[in-house]
Amino acid sequence: MDIHSQISQSKIETIEHRPNRAKKTFSVRETFKIETGVKTDASGSPIKDEQGNLLYKDVVIEGFLEPGIMTPKINPNYVFPKEELVQFLQSLKARDTTYLVGHSGTGKTELVNQVAARLNYNVVQINFDGHLSRSDLIGDWKIAGGNMIFRYGLIPLAFTEPGTIVLLDEVDACAPETAFVLQRAVSADLRFLMHETNQIFELHPQNCIVGTANTNGMGDDSSLYLAGTNVQNFSFLNRWKTVIQIEYISSADEIKVLENMFPDAHAKQHIVQVVKVLSAVREAFKAGSMSMPLTTRDGINWMEKISRVPLPMKAARYSFLDKLPVNDAISIANLIQRHFKLVDKDDTKYLTTRK
Repeated sequence: MDIHSQISQSKIETIEHRPNRAKKTFSVRETFKIETGVKTDASGSPIKDEQGNLLYKDVVIEGFLEPGIMTPKINPNYVFPKEELVQFLQSLKARDTTYLVGHSGTGKTELVNQVAARLNYNVVQINFDGHLSRSDLIGDWKIAGGNMIFRYGLIPLAFTEPGTIVLLDEVDACAPETAFVLQRAVSADLRFLMHETNQIFELHPQNCIVGTANTNGMGDDSSLYLAGTNVQNFSFLNRWKTVIQIEYISSADEIKVLENMFPDAHAKQHIVQVVKVLSAVREAFKAGSMSMPLTTRDGINWMEKISRVPLPMKAARYSFLDKLPVNDAISIANLIQRHFKLVDKDDTKYLTTRK
């Protein structure tokens, strides 16, 4: 067969969208437990009901009537960061490609999952590591039963499943050459031609694409993520419409989370001191005097051990101190000694002096 015959027999096929999922309108105030402002009259004064209660604005957002097959579970203890949540909901509504950037443990992935859990979105989470290849993302030809069949990868499957957040998790760990595959997917028209099958895939109108990263893709200023992250091509980074910086949880919100998780009096009495240590370590990290931060995950691990054995230093040692650089462990141990009244039988491994 000559080239002209081959060309005349080949064609490009656009994959049709699957039927939309049934939608539902959610109140932002009720669903996410954040204040959306009070109603005011023409003079700017708050409007109240007959009982004198303030009337709040009813800001709403669309989600789905029922959970999907890949909808995450609701974490009832999760506390949403208000400003970041509002920005993320706006980008979700606009179907912007959204890039969440922040240090490890700031809750980037959990923010996406908990929004999805409450609005009944599916989440197809693609974790980037050294073994993820182009064929994993797009697909490849396989032999099955003596026939050649195309096994579709994660991107086509996520693009076509209605009501789905395509979550490119830790996308700055993606090899730059693999990111060129994603460049087509996050382009302005949210469609790409799969050369292997001559098929055009368009992002389902009920879907959106979100990326999370520890760095902004232009290198690591903190030196925490030199191993495992890559400098990305500017043309790939430039395709993200919305960028949201995710900071560590506030002390007040972190106390709420831990109090919800550890309501028993013998554990609850330590929560304020635990949060003070976590916050102090993060501030030291930001100032450059500590090489690693402590995350809410570390705080939860610490509280779990304190609730079993009420020895804060020993609990901290087996939660995170033993995995830190020695200088950091010593500094944090002295912070713990400053904020807790330690008993004689508590651990002293990292203490330089004992009060």
